[in-house]
Amino acid sequence: MKKDFPMEFKTRIKEGSMKKFTQVSMISLLSVGTLFLVYAQMPVAAKSTSNVSRHVAASQGQCSLPTPTSSDPWYGTAGNVLISDRGQKPGAPLHCIWIGFNSSSSYQHFLTLQASMPNGYWIGSRVVVDASAPLGFYFNPAYTLAAQITAENQQTTLAFIQSNPSYYGVVWAGFNWYIVSIVEQV
Repeated sequence: MKKDFPMEFKTRIKEGSMKKFTQVSMISLLSVGTLFLVYAQMPVAAKSTSNVSRHVAASQGQCSLPTPTSSDPWYGTAGNVLISDRGQKPGAPLHCIWIGFNSSSSYQHFLTLQASMPNGYWIGSRVVVDASAPLGFYFNPAYTLAAQITAENQQTTLAFIQSNPSYYGVVWAGFNWYIVSIVEQV
């Protein structure tokens, strides 16, 4: 049985106005059985001044985020690594993020990959939207993995996640998102 899109959606497509596409609209899209690549834009909470100043330091070519402590939600009980997107887009601001591992076996696998092929693999987890985090989000340390091969449709960049953390952390909650691992500090 073929379902038709609601008139509101047809109008938005016709007018080219997808700026306020919501999670509800995305779910209704998926329910009709047709696959579309849709950019879902959701509001992101404003960042505090201290987080902005941390990002400014990173945009000047250095990753100077403080080492996470056990009070930080992105802190990993097994280990932590500072990752950047250095060299991915020349001239673009540098994005840095601490990624924590709660699984000691996942952390050991990360260390093995880093030793055998530095910066030649993917690292990721589920995205959690948090305005207090330096980039407005963090990776959930309970699900962090490092791998040579990941699903292509789950590969992204720090800049893309930062531009719309709600898309990765709310619309596609429950999925791991992977970034190229340029390790700044272990």
